[in-house]
Amino acid sequence: MTFKLCGAATGKLTQAFPLVTPSTWADGTDLKRGKNQMPMQTPARPPLKAMPWPAAQPFAALMLATLALSPPLAAQASDKPFLRTTQAVVEDDDERSFEISASVLSGRHLRETGLQVAYNISPTLSVEAQWSQARLRTEGLSSREQELEVWKSWIDPAREGWGLASSLSVERGRESGERWESPDYQAMLAYSQPWADKSVWLHANLGARYTFDEDGRRRWAGVWALGLQHHLSKQFGLFAEVAGADGGRDRLAQAGARYWIKREKIALDLGVGRHFAAEQRGNFGVLTLSFYDLSP
Repeated sequence: MTFKLCGAATGKLTQAFPLVTPSTWADGTDLKRGKNQMPMQTPARPPLKAMPWPAAQPFAALMLATLALSPPLAAQASDKPFLRTTQAVVEDDDERSFEISASVLSGRHLRETGLQVAYNISPTLSVEAQWSQARLRTEGLSSREQELEVWKSWIDPAREGWGLASSLSVERGRESGERWESPDYQAMLAYSQPWADKSVWLHANLGARYTFDEDGRRRWAGVWALGLQHHLSKQFGLFAEVAGADGGRDRLAQAGARYWIKREKIALDLGVGRHFAAEQRGNFGVLTLSFYDLSP
């Protein structure tokens, strides 16, 4: 599990350029996720406050179930090189180890940097924290985002021929000098299928995000992603992904290459992409350096 380049931009920054990451979705969340668009008049989010308990109950129950049910199978591989796609691929040696990724996303009007730290608690359970900061080149506006995510493997593709995993996350953001926004919550189900002796992988995601709509009201929005990987050699591979949210909002496509500087230890990802949402269009490039299997 690694940093998802795309995070929720806040206040004026969200209106001007909702960000690309694993998490700009219906609310413009992404460095986790960079999107380029002209300023829009969208409602600002309310100040940080607790999620209503009736709406929070399903999310809390899922989180507790994920932490409680952890049979010893194998740990998750990184979500990198993707920005939004979550994988259900597992690695046998990812136990009690750290993964760290640093990313830079750059577009014509936007620059975003991010850091992600993941810890493999057990062979099937990982927790990650990530921080990102975005800045508009033209207006000097900036925003910050924080996210916490739990990933759980349910089916190991090495045993069953296909993989199934789930992730639950909570994130919040704020514009520089402003209060933290109310947090967003997301639940995602990931399916992974290998082909050609595991040299080709297809990853499909479907989930929901509890966020704000265009009128500034809370609602659940559907999110999805498709990712494809082709391992050409032990050190080099290609990847591509498309992702979006219901209503045609926050759509993007990305393609790029991964080079293993040190096999299974240090990876360099280079990708280029474009946002296709109706209100926001623009190209971007992203560079990520990831370190794996770091023992405490």
